[in-house]
Amino acid sequence: MLATNLLEFKKGLTELNKVSDKDPILVEEYIDGQQYLAEIIVYKGKLTIVCILEQDVLRKKRFIVLGYQFPANLSSDQYADLEIAINTIIKEIGLENGSCHLEFRYVNKEWKLIEINPRISGGAMNKIIYHGTGINYVKEIVKLHLGEEPLIETNRTECVYVRYVTVEKKGVLLKVTGKNRAKKHVGVKEVYVKPRKGSILTPPLSMGDRYAYVLATALSQEEAKQFALQALKEIKFIIEPL
Repeated sequence: MLATNLLEFKKGLTELNKVSDKDPILVEEYIDGQQYLAEIIVYKGKLTIVCILEQDVLRKKRFIVLGYQFPANLSSDQYADLEIAINTIIKEIGLENGSCHLEFRYVNKEWKLIEINPRISGGAMNKIIYHGTGINYVKEIVKLHLGEEPLIETNRTECVYVRYVTVEKKGVLLKVTGKNRAKKHVGVKEVYVKPRKGSILTPPLSMGDRYAYVLATALSQEEAKQFALQALKEIKFIIEPL
């Protein structure tokens, strides 16, 4: 929750305490800027950056990532600085074997770590990496944990864009239309719809409240995004309000 003044801060604390007055509340500085995600894997101390993506973040009641673009549009200097930052962080936490994803914002020519998780990013991430690079990243993570050396070799390079669907009002899902039409759009590789008829849908308060996505590929980042957004218009959630 973003608080830009003392009144909003107090209101946010009150709202969070209504959910649970026992759980701790994390307060942190808000850093404004483009957000990026890095997927990395470490085997016997050797770090490999699998991919860097740009994220499109919905900034309403909560911060929800709605879009992922691969590859990220970074200059050579930005990438070099990010590589240094990632290596510094991984060395600091002492990771010798494992995978994780890190989220950053780039502000005033500096990389600021927003979040780090000891797993692959959820949702469509493995699909994004596969369609963009040919790497089955989950398979390589499993190999790592079986004691085998992961093989992170790109055998194709395509631009990928994924866009998620959320809803504006709470209600009971009656039906979803447009999935098959979305699949027929140029560049579309994946269309996924999560909820079934009768599910209760709500406006997004967490990443779990993203109910569908379209994944598209193209030769350019702009085309991949355009293809995904055009196909996304086909998907409609028919909801009976609560």
